[in-house]
Amino acid sequence: MRDILQLGNLTLERRRIAVLYHAMVECGMLPSLEIIERPFRWIFTDINEAAKTLLQKSGIKSCTPQNFENFENYLSKLLKPDENGNFVFIKNTKQALYTNYFKNG
Repeated sequence: MRDILQLGNLTLERRRIAVLYHAMVECGMLPSLEIIERPFRWIFTDINEAAKTLLQKSGIKSCTPQNFENFENYLSKLLKPDENGNFVFIKNTKQALYTNYFKNG
């Protein structure tokens, strides 16, 4: 249906939130939903591991050696080394939070 309407695909996380919200409503609860920002950290042992993991998570199955090297160079500026010699990716991410609800009946 979404393809026919030319709407983008929903992430699994967004679908999970919607299902949970509707399940709460079906049980007679009226939840308050807030979107909050929180820090997200991802720790890698080296730049190569970071590049492979992030490309895979992005759905990129293959790229040229030159593009991979360019991506590693980009990540070397983005990732911060920690005291253990690992590389840390830090960014703020949004998360759905049900803060309270009111029960009908």
